[in-house]
Amino acid sequence: MTDKFWKVPIHGYPKPYDPWRDAGKCVFDEKIAARVCAYWEKTYTLKDGKWDGQPFVLQVWQRQMIGHIFGWKRPDGTRRFRVVFLYIPKKNGKTILGAGIGLTLLHADGENGAEIYSCASDTDQGKIVFDDAVNMVNNNKDLASRIRVYKGYKALQYIERKSYWKVLSSRAESKHGPNVHGLIVDELHTQRDNELVATLEAGTSARQQPLIIKMTTAGHAGESPCNQELEYARGVRDGGIKDPYYMPIIFDGQADDERDPKIWKDPKFWRLVNPSFGLTVGLDYFQREVQKCEVQPSHVEVVKRLHLNIQTDKAMQWLDQAAWKECGKDGVKMEGPALGGLDLSSTMDISAFSLYWPRTRSAVCWYWIPRGTVERRAEYTLWKEHNRVMVTQGDVIDYRFIRQTINLLRKKFEIRGIAYDPWNATHLMIELSEEDDLNMMEFRQGYASMNQPSKQFEAAVKGITLRHDNNPVTNWMAGNVAINTDPAGNIKPVKPSRNSLQKVDGVVAMVMAYGLSDAVETETDRSDVIITL
Repeated sequence: MTDKFWKVPIHGYPKPYDPWRDAGKCVFDEKIAARVCAYWEKTYTLKDGKWDGQPFVLQVWQRQMIGHIFGWKRPDGTRRFRVVFLYIPKKNGKTILGAGIGLTLLHADGENGAEIYSCASDTDQGKIVFDDAVNMVNNNKDLASRIRVYKGYKALQYIERKSYWKVLSSRAESKHGPNVHGLIVDELHTQRDNELVATLEAGTSARQQPLIIKMTTAGHAGESPCNQELEYARGVRDGGIKDPYYMPIIFDGQADDERDPKIWKDPKFWRLVNPSFGLTVGLDYFQREVQKCEVQPSHVEVVKRLHLNIQTDKAMQWLDQAAWKECGKDGVKMEGPALGGLDLSSTMDISAFSLYWPRTRSAVCWYWIPRGTVERRAEYTLWKEHNRVMVTQGDVIDYRFIRQTINLLRKKFEIRGIAYDPWNATHLMIELSEEDDLNMMEFRQGYASMNQPSKQFEAAVKGITLRHDNNPVTNWMAGNVAINTDPAGNIKPVKPSRNSLQKVDGVVAMVMAYGLSDAVETETDRSDVIITL
C-alpha cells in the first residue's frame, strides 16, 4: 500500500473517520500496518460457502481498519487506539474480522499472559467469533502447532506466551477479576444494559496496550448501551468529541431513511451502506429480501435494521390491520382435524386457547379471565357481557375450568395435538396429557420455535388466506401484537413493551397452533361442526 492509501480517512457512511485529525503526538508506522495486513492474508482463512478455506484477502475498508489499529503508536511506543467501534450491517464480514483481530492479539501482539475474551448477549452468539478463529487455527499448520483448541471449554491457548482466549457468558457478576488484553463484543445492540461490558472494560486497566472491539448492527430506537455508544462514536467521528484513542467506523443509513422513507428499496443505497456489497452480500440477495417484504410486512424491519443499519421502533405493529379485517369477513369452517395452541397467562391475567383447521385455514380462539381481573378492566367486563371471554371464580385463573373447556372441545372436534410453552407449564399439562390422553407438544416461545410459523402466519394474513371468526378480543390483540427480531433476523410476536397492558395471548396461541401444521398429520376429515360455549 502506498503512503497515499494510509493518509485518506477510513471508509464509512455517510461520513468517513479521519484518524490524522486528532492524532496529536501519535505517529503512524506504515511499515507495521502493511506487515500486519500481509501477515493476515498469508495466515488467516475465510469460512463458509465458496470462501471456506480461502485466504482472508482484506477488502479496502478492512485493510484500512486493520492497518490503522496496529500501525498507530503513542509516543511511548504502545498502541494508540484502545477502543474500536464497528457499526455495520449484517453479512459484511464483521464477525470473521473480529476473529482475526482476536487471534492477532492472542499470538502476534508480543503480550505475555494475554487474556482475550469474546462475548455477546448469550454464549452461543459470543461463540460465533471464537468458531471462526478456531477454523483459522485449524487451517494453518503453523498456528495449529502453537495454539491449542479446547472446543468443549470454548477456549484457545497460546502456550509459548501463556496466553488464552475464552468465550464468556452474558452474566456480569462472574466476570470481575480478569486481566483483559483483548475484548471482542459482538452484536452490542443485544446487550440489555452496560454492566457486562463495563465490567470487562475495567479489567483492561493493568494492561499496557489493551484493545476493545465493539461490533454491532443497528439496534432498536431508544435508550440502550448500543445507542449510547453510537452517539459517542458519531461525536468522535464528527470532531465534536476529542478522543484520539477511539476509532469509530460507522456505516449508518439512519439519516437517509429519515429524509426519504422509501430509500431502503433503492439498490444504490444498499451499496452505499454495505461496504462489502458485491462480495459477501450481493444484489440478488437484497432483491430477494425486499421482495419478501411484499408478503411479510414485518420483514421491512429486518431489512432496514439488520441490512441497512436503520434503527426501528421496538414495538412495531406486526399484522396488516386491513388484511386482518378481510380475513374475518367470511367466517370460519371447522372442517377436518384441528391443531391447538395454549398460551397460559400468569394466574391473574387472560389465558388463550386456539384451534386451527389446516384444511380450511380457519382459526378460532377461546379466552379465560379470573373474576377479580375482569372487574378491574372495562373492556374485560364488556367482553364478559357479550360472552366473548369465560370468567373463572376468584382472583386467580382456575386451570380446572380450562381443562374442562378443552375436553368439551375435543368431543366436538378431532384435536390432533396441542402446543404449549413448557416455561409456563403447570399440572394442567400433565393432566391433559396423561389423564385426558391429549397429545400435548412442547412449543417454546423463543425465536427457534416461533420464527417460521410466525412468518407463515403473517404471510397468510397478508395474502388473506387465513380465516378467523372476527372475535373482538382477538381483533384487539391482533392490533396490539408487535414483533421482536434477533441478530439472525428471526422474529417472534410480543407485547408492545414488557409492562404494557395490551394483550396478545390469542395471536400467540394462533401462531403456536399454526406452527403444528408441519409437525402433525391432518388428513382425516370430519363433518363441519358449530360450537357454542
